[in-house]
Amino acid sequence: MATKTKIPKNTKAKALPSLPFSQKLVLNQWLISLFGIDPLASHQHNGRSVRPMHALTKTLGDCREGLDADNLHFFYKQLQVGWLPEAKLHPDVLRQYEQNIVAHTQWLNEGRERPIEWKYYQWLSLLFAEIYLDHYFNRREVLLALLNAYVARFNAHWAAQPVPQATGIAPYTPDELNKLCLQNATGSGKTLLMHVNYRQFAHYAHQAGQGDAVTRTLLITPNEGLSQQHEEEMRQSGIEVNRLVLDNNDMFASQTGHLTRVDFVEITKLGDKDGPTSIATRNLGDQNLILVDEGHRGMGKAEEDGWYKQRSMLTEKGFAFEYSATFREAVNASASAKIEQAYAKAVL
Repeated sequence: MATKTKIPKNTKAKALPSLPFSQKLVLNQWLISLFGIDPLASHQHNGRSVRPMHALTKTLGDCREGLDADNLHFFYKQLQVGWLPEAKLHPDVLRQYEQNIVAHTQWLNEGRERPIEWKYYQWLSLLFAEIYLDHYFNRREVLLALLNAYVARFNAHWAAQPVPQATGIAPYTPDELNKLCLQNATGSGKTLLMHVNYRQFAHYAHQAGQGDAVTRTLLITPNEGLSQQHEEEMRQSGIEVNRLVLDNNDMFASQTGHLTRVDFVEITKLGDKDGPTSIATRNLGDQNLILVDEGHRGMGKAEEDGWYKQRSMLTEKGFAFEYSATFREAVNASASAKIEQAYAKAVL
């Protein structure tokens, strides 16, 4: 009688290798695809392999900064020169986005002795935010469908490689659309981008008849030193800004601000319970617009999981902008597949 080979009960299929975080940024890739550039194709420049983003920015890096005689950014004009027939954005819509950016920039410069002139990567960040917020407020179901069509193509692409790769990216759900993360290098002007993002959000909310989309705008910083810097910068930009009052008897008065003022608080003062120098996150409600500067600084797994929970509570019916140069480091520190996917689907 033939002897049967016993198969151990705990035998598991070999796990597929996982893509690095930098290649999972599906929101960023979808935005690039709108300009007629395939993020999943191989791109070359001067005989070397480059990222898809380079295919979009290669003609902008040497472009002149500022506005031309038509009061439009030279970057916009340069982008028009190399406009691809495969682009999914209509030129008229692109022009409207540019006019909005110009208007927001002029607002930003009203109280400044030295006017801001954007670098090309800052201007692109604002352009990407325009595209996303327009879809979010005016065509949210279409946005969800477009993103999920890209995720399906993204997953199929990596599954079909000679060495298949696990992406870990599931389809978007409607409650994942209210988060945007701007990953920019230290010193690249994230603070000023934050001010314009605040203005962009307010613009599209009011335009869509959703001026009451949030009940409060919160700026969340890592420490009091950065809070002070942000307060000074926001006042220069003409934004009404005040420290969030931790006394429960007065705190809710700030709810009347909506999209006309910003209250700031340090992330270390947010927690599960009220205290002498802390406030329970649940007391701030779930319909906030939050602007988070380096919310991951010094965080490990437990702290990151805690912040992720707090962010979700604050913006369940609101919206979040996060700013950092180190989302990858934060994802690695958290060692959480859930958090990695959340940021991969939100980095602009």
